[in-house]
Amino acid sequence: MSAGVSEGWRRRSFFVALSVLLAFAGCGRSGDGGGEGRPLLRIGFTPTEDTLADREESTRALARYLEHRLGLRCEVVRTASYGPAVEALATGEIDLVALAPFAYVLAHRRGVAEAIALTAYADGQARSYSSVFVSKPEREVRTMDDLVRRASELRFSFTDRASNSGHLAPRAKLATLGLKPEEAFRSVSFTGSHAVALLDVAYGETDVAAVSASTLERLVASGRLRSEQFVELWRSDPMPNGPMAIRAQLPAALKAAVKDALAAMHRADPVASGRAMAGFSGGAAFFAPCDDETFSTVHALADAMPAEFTGPDVVEGGR
Repeated sequence: MSAGVSEGWRRRSFFVALSVLLAFAGCGRSGDGGGEGRPLLRIGFTPTEDTLADREESTRALARYLEHRLGLRCEVVRTASYGPAVEALATGEIDLVALAPFAYVLAHRRGVAEAIALTAYADGQARSYSSVFVSKPEREVRTMDDLVRRASELRFSFTDRASNSGHLAPRAKLATLGLKPEEAFRSVSFTGSHAVALLDVAYGETDVAAVSASTLERLVASGRLRSEQFVELWRSDPMPNGPMAIRAQLPAALKAAVKDALAAMHRADPVASGRAMAGFSGGAAFFAPCDDETFSTVHALADAMPAEFTGPDVVEGGR
């Protein structure tokens, strides 16, 4: 990097940091925890099914980068699942967090979150994933016709109530088949975890589960589960991965500065970017800017759902 470019970079960083400090002044957070006199940004993370250590360390790498880039203090906060993460945004306990798409839509509709970045592949395409229905081979439910015909005999599991692949998308699919789960199936449960739902199918605790395809693929690849333990009944079209969501009540200048910093991360600090991306599966390469429009299809699915599954009580108490 030339001296002129280095000087320009330092100057730009100074003015970005200054604008953030001024934006955050008066928010009542500059003296929190530690008395260092710098604004505090709390970054949440929700453990993935099998990469808790990676997700925590990747969040710490992101925190260190934002501290250096924007002159903030950053604190890393673990939330148990999607629901508690939305509640933590609502109460101001966290300011920035990676959310699942449906959890983000719920938070946005409550007015507590804005989407600012998506993880993307090296070619610039946004990461995506699918929802799948899986059954236990011994139950001889091998097609969606079998599922509809034998619904009253079957125990069905969703995952998290605020999950897109584990609840919203599969419930919408069942609706197209004329099935209201709580009425159609022998029983309906929420496991709180894609991995738990898969284990329940594998070991006969439930008959059919709706889960993220990427979780199934990771657990099979790791050897924790075997592909022959499952029959895939249905797979959704690809859906956008969830965003980095920022607390809506933060000052506009701060939100803009964080969004710009995320978009610049892979160029400004490739090492930090690589470490941050390690917490995301499927070859994530960098953060790309996004906004609420990116999740219009998820909003449309939510619009078609009964209010009991899209209201505030979906996430209260971490359900």
